[in-house]
Order: sequence, then structure tokens, then C-alpha cells
Amino acid sequence: MLDLQNVTLNPSYESSHTPTSADFALVESYLPRRAQPCAFSAQLSAERQIADFSDMQAGWDGHDAVPIAAAVGYNSLLALQSILSHAPLQDITPNPNGTISFEWDTDFGFAALEVGQSRISFFVKSQTGSALFLDGTANDLPTIAIKAGIMVADTLFPSHNTAEPITRILAPPYVLHTP
Repeated sequence: MLDLQNVTLNPSYESSHTPTSADFALVESYLPRRAQPCAFSAQLSAERQIADFSDMQAGWDGHDAVPIAAAVGYNSLLALQSILSHAPLQDITPNPNGTISFEWDTDFGFAALEVGQSRISFFVKSQTGSALFLDGTANDLPTIAIKAGIMVADTLFPSHNTAEPITRILAPPYVLHTP
């Protein structure tokens, strides 16, 4: 399993760079962590899942699944940091083609972000609108993941900022008396 506690950061990431477990320290320093304890716990759980996926061998699905490469794990941890700055995480799954997917499914719509060694793709579909797509290279990953997090938050977890009164004042009807 990857040791995420005692690693150092290699600050120069290139798409041709083959990350090692030391590169996973980027998770600790890339973006500020959320203040809520439950978000921190969810993040640690997601980081453990990604590390576990990176340890899976060829055929992990009982068929011909490709192992999850260290670069995919590294890219997924980077995406995780960017996403959690804006939206909660629902599901992380390894794919037989060697990529990792982040997925959301709410009453408001569906979204998925797929992270590979050199590519990233995202789509979100609201219940009422059309689907929106983003894709790019590993060098575009931070920007695409941040945009994806914002789009997931706005589309699938809309805030209800409309102010409603908490008290109701009832007055008897005004009756005009004329002499």
C-alpha cells in the first residue's frame, strides 16, 4: 500500500513524469483542506481507496482488467483535492481500463469525472438541462478538476439561499368606517 504519511513532494510534475509514492504528498499541499471534520474524514477515506486501487494487480476484476498505474493514483489524488474544495464526494471506482472514476448521482442530476495517466474527462447532466463536457490532458487536470467541482456543486448540490420568514404576523383586516 502507498505510504501517504511520510513522503516528500516533487514540485515539478510533467505528464511524461512517472510518479512514485513520494509524489502523493501533493495531496497534502496542493489546495487548502476544508475545515469541517466530516469532510476531512471523507477525504482520508477517499485517499485510502485511491491508494488501494493503485495496489491492485492485473485482472483485479476477475477478468482482464488493467492495473491502476501510480500516475493514475497521483492524478486522482490531485483531482480529489480540487473537487473537495467545492463539492462533496459520493463514489470512487476503479475501471477495468486502468482509470479511476468519481461519480455523483442526486435528485438534481448525474456527473462523472474519469482520471487516467495522461487524460481527464468530465460530464455533468442536470435533470432539466443538457449535458456539459470537459476533457484535457494531465497538465490540464487541476483546472478541469476545479471546474468539475464547481459544476458538481452548482448543478447537483444547489444551495437554497432564498430567505423565508420564520414568523408570520397576522393582523385583523382594516375596516374603513365612514360617518
